[in-house]
Amino acid sequence: MPQLQIPDVGVLNYEVEGHGAPAFALMHGWCSNLRHWDRQAAFFAPRHTIVRADRRGMGQSAACKPAASPSDHADDLARVLDAAGVEKAIVVGHAGGGAGAIAFAARYPDRTLALIGVDTSAAPASPPDSDAYRWMKDFAEGIRDKPGEFERRYRTFFGPRADPALVDSVVASALKTPIEVASAELMGLATTDTAALARQVTAPVLWVTARPVDVETLQSMFADLTPAVAVGSGHYLQLEVPDQLNAMIQTFVEQRVF
Repeated sequence: MPQLQIPDVGVLNYEVEGHGAPAFALMHGWCSNLRHWDRQAAFFAPRHTIVRADRRGMGQSAACKPAASPSDHADDLARVLDAAGVEKAIVVGHAGGGAGAIAFAARYPDRTLALIGVDTSAAPASPPDSDAYRWMKDFAEGIRDKPGEFERRYRTFFGPRADPALVDSVVASALKTPIEVASAELMGLATTDTAALARQVTAPVLWVTARPVDVETLQSMFADLTPAVAVGSGHYLQLEVPDQLNAMIQTFVEQRVF
């Protein structure tokens, strides 16, 4: 598996599969890894180039310093795409990786064919005196200071129908993430105005969630939005209901990208 060494950033572990356009760039979520896109890679690689990476400090990637914001992850993705020889892609982001995907689409519009958010969010930055900021700060401090808190919170990301063995595997992988990386991402999400970044996105957007969301608010941010809701899944749609997610992505790409 190729690795990209970047001064002052670290080592980014990535994988390129398949052949064909449009290409996909897959960004995993908080404390996740590129293997969690296996079902999507297997489905789309026969017809598309698939690029996926372990984000900075997560999976098999190593960080000289944690990413301070989603824009750092967006720039990392641009470097990986350069190394993979991919100029333009459909950028897919799950959860915390969704913020990086939004940032990429905003910062690199000429390289973004479409944006797909998988149970992620876009919101204004949280002021330090807000409940949202305090909640995220408590979350970040809790996983650092309270034994078992990281695992307890991560297990809540899955729906009741999720395979227990799958949950155990994903949680075990997440727990290997350095705490400073995990905490930095949480605070970076709290202090980044992803709503402002969303307003800069000109590409068509597919927004898939595990439960209904405020579509009107999303439409006020994204110029070209297609919302969708999966059935019977927790937060990890790509693992819990991969066939549903793959079908949604395929239909969207056929209708809006080709």
